[in-house]
Amino acid sequence: MRQWARSQGRPDITPGVARAALLIWSRVHGIVSLELTGMFDSHSQETQRLIELEIDSAVRSLAGEG
Repeated sequence: MRQWARSQGRPDITPGVARAALLIWSRVHGIVSLELTGMFDSHSQETQRLIELEIDSAVRSLAGEG
């Protein structure tokens, strides 16, 4: 994680923060990718809610609750 943070020009980020950023980014990126390829029938409110739920789930996971 430290190496990744340095490669992104952010050497002051701790491994935990880098892990959290990658976890949340990868989960949201997956949903956005599915939306862009038309997998969600253009229901943007439902997609937005799915993104919110996924972020909440990731935060709970990082906090040790899920």
